[in-house]
Amino acid sequence: MDSIIRRRCLAHLARSRILGLRYTSTTTTTTTPPSARPDLAFSKTTSAVTAASPPSKPKHVSAPKTDDITPPKPVDLQRYHISDPPTPVQQTFATRYFQAPSTPPIHLWTAAKFSTIPRSPYPEVCFVGRSNVGKSSLLNAVFGRPKEKIARVSSKAGHTKTLNAFGVGGVNRDTAAKEPLKQLSSGALVVVDTPGYGFHSRQEWGPEINKFFEKRKQLRKVFILIDAVHGVKSRDLVLLQHFEDNGIPYQIILSKVDRIVMTDSKSPGAEKLTRLVKKLDKVYDEVNEQLRTLDQGQRPKKRDVLAASAEKQIKGLQGWGGGAKIGIEAVRWAVLKACGLDCDEQGNRRVVEGLEIQGEEEEDEEVVAWKPQR
Repeated sequence: MDSIIRRRCLAHLARSRILGLRYTSTTTTTTTPPSARPDLAFSKTTSAVTAASPPSKPKHVSAPKTDDITPPKPVDLQRYHISDPPTPVQQTFATRYFQAPSTPPIHLWTAAKFSTIPRSPYPEVCFVGRSNVGKSSLLNAVFGRPKEKIARVSSKAGHTKTLNAFGVGGVNRDTAAKEPLKQLSSGALVVVDTPGYGFHSRQEWGPEINKFFEKRKQLRKVFILIDAVHGVKSRDLVLLQHFEDNGIPYQIILSKVDRIVMTDSKSPGAEKLTRLVKKLDKVYDEVNEQLRTLDQGQRPKKRDVLAASAEKQIKGLQGWGGGAKIGIEAVRWAVLKACGLDCDEQGNRRVVEGLEIQGEEEEDEEVVAWKPQR
């Protein structure tokens, strides 16, 4: 019985090989033999039959995870309409300026009244916004030292009650000088934090702060923060109109933008980020529509609008902060450019002219109140 089974198996194998050779003996046919064994590979150009391993299944290429995708083109976060966005070299220059170990930010002065502000030869910028809009937190992110909390932060609205100035940068520091302002050197700038207006603000702050806006000769630009979630409010428009009427340079920053473009703790992938940026585009459109009221029926004025976050970061996206928090590099660059301390596209520092101490004359004239009403 065993021999009979063995002979039948050999005969079946022979027939299979013959059928296989029939299908592979010609080069004009590509039909696969229906009875060919899976462990035999047939050449289409010769009649030779060679044994081979079973054909491997085609590997399934899984789609890359969205978290690993880098957009081929940087996703736009900022809106530059009148100036050029900083190059990567310029962003690095701004980061090194604010985070230089040899010239850390130092507290210079605190003033409740305009008349008590000391004279200074250094260019200044000022950060302003509604109560609890995140000014102090944003400043700590700009300084690059959030753990040190150089600008005092509080979850309660109205925590900042005075004008507070901080010195940044410079060639070197004269640490032997007793007065902080005299420790600064050529190439330094001053950042001023102000009390928030609106909820928990004080009416008497208005005249003093507005005097600073109008009469401080060192002031180069006011950075006004607007909550990206809540948009432009009526009091924001009153202050912006005051800037327009008095020719005070200003820069709008949408704060807390992470609540729009980063809805969870993980960095969004390219696909999700693109969807979230479309939501941010709507915020920009709404802000631009509200700012048109400042044009008073005239031709719409172009304005740069920045967006930033003091809390979160998205790594690997140019213009989104790099190693810093979202949009912080753009804010740093805007500060340097306003103060004339920026660089060219190759990173060459602008030459700083001689410093001249400037002062102001105290006046009792009151302008727009700090808590404006419609």
